[in-house]
This record gives sequence, structure tokens and C-alpha cells, in this order.
Amino acid sequence: MPTQTGKTLFSPHYLETRLPAAPEWAEDCLEAFARLKALYDGKRAILPTLNESQTEQEFVKPALEILGWSYIVQVKAGGAGSLTRPDYALFSDERTKAEAYPHQGDDPAFYSRALVVAEAKYWSRPLSQKDADGRDTWKADGNPSHQMVSHLAGTKVNWGSEVPAGTMLAQATPLTSL
Repeated sequence: MPTQTGKTLFSPHYLETRLPAAPEWAEDCLEAFARLKALYDGKRAILPTLNESQTEQEFVKPALEILGWSYIVQVKAGGAGSLTRPDYALFSDERTKAEAYPHQGDDPAFYSRALVVAEAKYWSRPLSQKDADGRDTWKADGNPSHQMVSHLAGTKVNWGSEVPAGTMLAQATPLTSL
């Protein structure tokens, strides 16, 4: 795996050494990959024309289902304030998802039941953005990378804990390379 440069959410050591050593990476994901590729091939022509909500409906939600995730969309925020919430909280199964629902508004209790949080953007959305002067913009509403870091911190959950055995993990592969 090539070394990552610039601002990253995960260190190169984690991506190149620790993650590939995880037992989940030994799982056969060829069937899911083929289904994701078919989904992409079927939607490729329209993806650049879709807004964020349409992208979620036509591609993101079907992809999450192919990967076996149970999910809750747009979790209710508790209390007053300007904190935003991730678009998706992903769960290993429907039982855990059902257990999480009553805890909406209590971020640590709710998100500690999720394995992943996810943010969706329209297909052609740059994931990093520079301001008019060419400087990196670190505003949650203007930079998706910062928005995701803000979401992770705002949930008040230690996202570095282990993933339960048997949970399918998808290796990130740009669909444009399929």
C-alpha cells in the first residue's frame, strides 16, 4: 500500500501494518465487491448529476446494505447547541440498532453502540477544500474532512476500540478504478 501524505485520519503505520493484520481482512469479500461494482456500473451515468440526498438514496444506502450494515440516518441531537451529527450511525446488526434508538440525544450511550459513523456527500464533492486565498479551510460546514473529525469528537466515544469478530470491513477502493 502506498504511503499516505498530507492530513490523514489514520496514520500510515495503522493503514499499512495494523489494519491488514486484523482477522477481518482475511474474510472473502469478492461477492460483496462484485455487487458493489454492479451497483456502481448501473449508476455511473447518473451519479455526477445527483445531489447529496439523491446520492444517498441511489448509491450510499444500497452500498451499506450490500456490505451488511444496519444503520440509523440523521440521529436526533440532544439538548441545545450547534453540534452537528454524522449522516449515518452504522451497527453490526438489527438488534444492536434497535438497542441504540432509545438513546438518541445521549451521544455516549447512543454512539457507543455504533461501530462506525459515516458522512455522505454528493458524488463530485471535493473532500478537502481551500479558501479563496488557497489556505486550508477548517470549518465544519466547509470542509468534509474537518466535519468528520468534528463528528468523531462530538460523539464522545473512543473510536479506537476493537471491532467485534465477524463484522465485515470493506477495504477502501476508489470506485473509479474498477
